[in-house]
Amino acid sequence: MTDTVRLTTAAGAAVLPSQEVDVGPNGLSLLVQLPAGRRLQRAAFSIAASGAVGAELSPAPQLDSDGFTVGANGTVNTANAANAHWLSVSWDVERAIVALTVKAASASTAAPATAARVRMFSAGNWLPLPPRDVLTFANGQASVRFPACAVSRLMLELQTENKVNDKWSGVLVPGAVDISNVTVSVQATPQPCHVSAAVADDAPFFRVAGPLPTQAVAMEGLARALNRYLGDNAGATAIPLTLRAAAASRLKVVAFDAVLDPLPGSQPPASQPPPPPPRPEQPGTQPPGDPAAQKGRWCRPQHLAAQAFAAVPTGLGLSAVELWVRPLGDPAALRGSLSLHADDAGRPAAEPLMAPQPWHYAGDATAAAQWLRCELPLPAVAPASPWWAMLQVEAGELLWYQAATPPPGAAAGLFQALGGPWMPVQPGAPAWLQARLQFIDTAGVV
Repeated sequence: MTDTVRLTTAAGAAVLPSQEVDVGPNGLSLLVQLPAGRRLQRAAFSIAASGAVGAELSPAPQLDSDGFTVGANGTVNTANAANAHWLSVSWDVERAIVALTVKAASASTAAPATAARVRMFSAGNWLPLPPRDVLTFANGQASVRFPACAVSRLMLELQTENKVNDKWSGVLVPGAVDISNVTVSVQATPQPCHVSAAVADDAPFFRVAGPLPTQAVAMEGLARALNRYLGDNAGATAIPLTLRAAAASRLKVVAFDAVLDPLPGSQPPASQPPPPPPRPEQPGTQPPGDPAAQKGRWCRPQHLAAQAFAAVPTGLGLSAVELWVRPLGDPAALRGSLSLHADDAGRPAAEPLMAPQPWHYAGDATAAAQWLRCELPLPAVAPASPWWAMLQVEAGELLWYQAATPPPGAAAGLFQALGGPWMPVQPGAPAWLQARLQFIDTAGVV
């Protein structure tokens, strides 16, 4: 096998960009094929829904209500349902639905008005139908369109207008509605729902909640999951990759790309320019890293951490920021950046003070904790007000150690997960993320 990585079906046929494949609850089996004894430097796999045009749900959904009668053979009779309080609409498997129409000629339009409050069953939870969950009957019909939702069942709580002092109030409350001969139409798109990816028999490392968009979605964590399998199966030349969806559907393979780690000694060392002379740095007042530290913030893609500092002393600029960290997993896979941000009401401002600076972990893989140094460009930046150092890990994982009490010139640290709000590193205690600053005299430095 050449030095390439291929994505194939279980039978060995190549899976090509823009190819559509069938997925479902039983899974689509794929193989990532590569030379024996090699690992992946990076891997990218993106998928998308084949289409999102709504069409009538087929087969037709099943209806049930406390107003229906059931015959001896189990047949539901919808003809006489004058005293119904609820209506159930189900189709067993989760589909991406986009429209609902309920027709009941006997449902009142004028006073007393009637309506239905809709709840949807999605991923094991009952949720309100977005964005509007109350449908009012007009001319014996209630209908609504909405963004695609992964749903296997709808429950309609029927409502009628309340009467106060013998006058119709306009307020809808749960009540009995005549839905005799009711018909229900549901429109669904072909989008797969709850698509997941797993290596071998491991738990899924990737999952898209709800319908899969028609725009490309990249599988985060793919290289890490594939390399974990290679670590457990030395010499493997094929890695099983399984895609699943809530129901039988089709998705489009947008792109697959992977690069192998270079073989030892396979690349001659490139000529490097001489290193710049050492900077005349002045260390900050932060204490040395605590070798006995036990707690820290787990940093990985989409999980940020930030540490606050006081304004830089007059006449000095920031030369480098060093973080007390420990890699989790392969240190060679670590990649990320450090950015500086002004303070915005006790959290990092959205825009950085300068372009994020990439860093490279060059420490000993066996050490419990070491300094991760991020050297900043000259001329040195010198924030004149409180500021934040924000760590972003783009590949791999590391632990940024914390300590109980921030030293002078530092404040409590924060973390952010999956784009959510900034939260204290340790709720109820002013814990900080251990770091040290290196300053440089800005006089004459260009």
